[in-house]
Amino acid sequence: MNELIPVSKKGVLLGVQQTPSPNRGGALLAPFLLLFHFTAGRGFTSALAWLCNPKAKASAHALSGRKGELAQMVPLNRIAWHAGESEWRGRRRVNGFSIGLEIENYGQLTEYEGELYPWFAFKRDEHGVPLSPPQLTATARPVPWDEVYEHQPPADAEGRTPWSTYWHAYTDEQLDKLEHLTRSILAALPSITEMAGHEDVREGKSDPGPAFPWERYRALLERSPAIDTVTEQPSGADKVEPAASLTVT
Repeated sequence: MNELIPVSKKGVLLGVQQTPSPNRGGALLAPFLLLFHFTAGRGFTSALAWLCNPKAKASAHALSGRKGELAQMVPLNRIAWHAGESEWRGRRRVNGFSIGLEIENYGQLTEYEGELYPWFAFKRDEHGVPLSPPQLTATARPVPWDEVYEHQPPADAEGRTPWSTYWHAYTDEQLDKLEHLTRSILAALPSITEMAGHEDVREGKSDPGPAFPWERYRALLERSPAIDTVTEQPSGADKVEPAASLTVT
């Protein structure tokens, strides 16, 4: 994965599965923020279907799966509906200046009878509220312990150490593919100079969570190659172009 993913003049990641989502806005001009999310859902196929469903009113530019799958839903020159009501460094409507990447991951896990489960493993009432006491669904399965990331929050101002929290760990294959995708986007869009998580721009969100290796990805901002390092250039309408020349049609 040394070569970058080529990007067409229309913002398409060439060679990546294309599953267009109707949940998109207008032109995305010179985005400067790369925003990471986790799906908190059941799997790659399920997340992709939901983000392409008009009822979701949500999408992202691309989705990264746990087995290394990649899919693009929105071209890089169009606004994806991924951040919701959001703010970054005093600027609102983060969708208008960011690229959104979804990562297949359950998010925070809940302990029950000595095992850890994702949120959807528990029965809910007609209003979507978890039952009390908790009850597992018939299809609930615990998350294997080798897929669990234990997070120890720092001590508070009075020196008290909070309880550990448990999160779904990202896979090595997934993170490698996501890094390849990130490198390619940074090369195609040199206007991007910052990275953040959904939790950083919208109150109440926790993604991509403490299991995400921020140092690894933020380091890419410092050594992102130029787009002309792509060695295989498609011909014709799909010629690779730098961000400044991506068209909006």
